[in-house]
Amino acid sequence: MFWLTEFPLSTQSACVGCLSSHPALHLRRIPFGPNRVEPLHYLFAIILSLLPVSALAETLAPIEVLETTQTHVGDVEHSEFTGSYEYISREEITRESGSLAGLIANSAGIQFKQSGGTGSYSAITLRAATAAQTNVYFDGVLLNDASSGGVDLSQLELLNLDSIGIYRGATPIQLGTANIGGAVTLKSRHTGGNSTQVLLGVGSFNEQKFQLARHNKIAGWNTSAAASHVRSDNDFKFRNRNGTQLNPDDDRIEPRANSEFYRSAILLKAGKQISPLQRYDGVLQFSDRNQQLPKWNNQPDIQTSYATDSLQLQLNRRSTASDSERWNHTEGVYFNRSTERYDDRLSNIGLGAQLTDATTQVFGARTYWEAIYESGTLASNLEFRQEKLDHVDLLGVNDNYSATRRGLDAALQFSMFEIDDKLLLTPALRLQTIIDDYDGILRAGERDRSNTELTPQFGISWQHTDNIKLSSNIGQHYREPVFFELFGDRGLYLGNSDLVAEEGINLDLGLQWHSQENPERKLTLTGFASLRDDLIVSVYDARNIGRSVNSGKARIIGVEGSGQWQWNKRWQSSLSVTLQSAENRSPTRSFSGKQLPGEAQFVAFTRLQYQRKSWRAWYEGDLITDRFYDTSNLRRAEDHFIHTLGVDYSKGRLRTQLVLSNLSDDNIEDFDRFPKPGRSIFLSLNYTFDGEQQ
Repeated sequence: MFWLTEFPLSTQSACVGCLSSHPALHLRRIPFGPNRVEPLHYLFAIILSLLPVSALAETLAPIEVLETTQTHVGDVEHSEFTGSYEYISREEITRESGSLAGLIANSAGIQFKQSGGTGSYSAITLRAATAAQTNVYFDGVLLNDASSGGVDLSQLELLNLDSIGIYRGATPIQLGTANIGGAVTLKSRHTGGNSTQVLLGVGSFNEQKFQLARHNKIAGWNTSAAASHVRSDNDFKFRNRNGTQLNPDDDRIEPRANSEFYRSAILLKAGKQISPLQRYDGVLQFSDRNQQLPKWNNQPDIQTSYATDSLQLQLNRRSTASDSERWNHTEGVYFNRSTERYDDRLSNIGLGAQLTDATTQVFGARTYWEAIYESGTLASNLEFRQEKLDHVDLLGVNDNYSATRRGLDAALQFSMFEIDDKLLLTPALRLQTIIDDYDGILRAGERDRSNTELTPQFGISWQHTDNIKLSSNIGQHYREPVFFELFGDRGLYLGNSDLVAEEGINLDLGLQWHSQENPERKLTLTGFASLRDDLIVSVYDARNIGRSVNSGKARIIGVEGSGQWQWNKRWQSSLSVTLQSAENRSPTRSFSGKQLPGEAQFVAFTRLQYQRKSWRAWYEGDLITDRFYDTSNLRRAEDHFIHTLGVDYSKGRLRTQLVLSNLSDDNIEDFDRFPKPGRSIFLSLNYTFDGEQQ
């Protein structure tokens, strides 16, 4: 574990120097806001200035023959990424019987929170960065919006995914916008042939899953269509302590009330390779979700609900350079629309009767360009995005309002290989501009606001041997508060219009090892640190009413490690461990020196798998310790160690899976007084009618 000396983060101007000795890389001073200078920008300029002129000249000499894979232009190029990342395959996704957030949280550095049973609010944190500080992308489009910030992963259909990418701390240039925690990418399913798949699943608490998917390849078109439905009563039993944790006399075992859930989703996807160098793709996704909301004391006769529906559309063109050209590029447009209805008209769980509609519309256009040279790749990303929130009080108690955010994000990176391609340097700059307009509300007494920030990022990796790699990254990040943090008024949560943007600096140092004889044997170890200023956190009063505040500074340091080991043809194991300290350095005495709420200091996940012919059995263990519900660290969450057993059998086109979760029957509370289910069982059948077998 290492320590990082804290230094001020309250600067707003940008100075990256003038590198006149490098004619191909000329940066000039760009003033923004007050005349203050970022120390990290000086460091970034110094690093760039140390690059030899001859190396840059050689770098900018084009390759005579350029070979690329035309179907992947704009995807993350891992060979040019120096950060810590992890890839979750389709096989691992189909094996998961729980939630998307739970699957992602099996990776090092990630924790997840869930407010109840199947379909309840689920979000991840990455290196102690909240859901709003961690970007989530679906087929390259950012799902985080200016309305709510964080992505509720329970609204996404796990069965429609082909792969998941996790990028800790540093964000790849292909994704554009960077955030404090990093990024998670979700890629929808694709196929090269014709097949029809049906999945049926049943489980505890009347949980039911159904999916029908069809994949075709006709006349050069690749098409996919999938429909799914998931529901659960979520009437699991738990110990209701009635808010008196120290008085066991009034405890009682009872089923969870008013927690039913259903979600229906449709995914349509089409793509065509119109020439060897050009491809068009389109994705349309729709989901409808309804969640009954329980009260903290499990009152049985409440009728509060939260319903959402969302529509996502995107169109993309990918072009690969011919032998006579230099640039690969991709262009895309997208449109997202989501509607949320919160219904607590009987004032069962909130601060008075509420019936509201919130509609968010997002329109965006983006383009990514890259040119490959002898010594590296020059890449740029440009995206325009407009987001509008319309909030309507259907009871007429409060005024209606709308808020609009327009954003322009630009990124530039040069990935340079040196010393026989053993050394990789990735200097990058990101420019982020936002313009906000408010109607019916004010932010800090103003009806509009604008801001521009320039943030540098630098990565370096060294391929020490064929199977050992060292890497390090440093980057600056910035995030504006979202509309819900500023103006939210739903249930037991209130907005704070006086919030200011939060900033942060990330640093990590990692070691990667893999076996040359067996690719299923690999180990990684990473130390990380983060300094954050004007950190936005949720605080709760004695009535459990939440509010977003700028808590001041925070320092996060930690170590994360992961390993995968195939012992022989039948036995395989994996382990991920995270040890971290997320220290609040708020000027408030009762908060200073305490751990950030909700973040465990130690997390471990292990998996042991045995496979013989068509049978496969596994054990999973999930350990979480040392976390608190509140900013003062007065309410400590219970430590837990969850055990899971699973077995599946594949024969021909049929695959059967049985999973027993939470064998110790513990009701974990990620959110105080909102338990998750205890012991449960889930059985699924997956059949492929034509095409390739399982």
